[in-house]
Amino acid sequence: MISETRLRYESKNGPEDETIAFWLISLTECHRRWSSGLCHCYLRNEKGFSWNHKWIYRIYCEWN
Repeated sequence: MISETRLRYESKNGPEDETIAFWLISLTECHRRWSSGLCHCYLRNEKGFSWNHKWIYRIYCEWN
């Protein structure tokens, strides 16, 4: 049996999803062999963004 909250759940796209997607697309165009993990490390360490790896991976899977 499935709970009612699971049936009514609607995912909410965050306001920064487009920004993350832009960065991921530009990074993967330049560095074709980079996975979401390398993109996450670059965005966190080099660019200073505080996005977590799960958020980046979800958007990486949606846009690639």
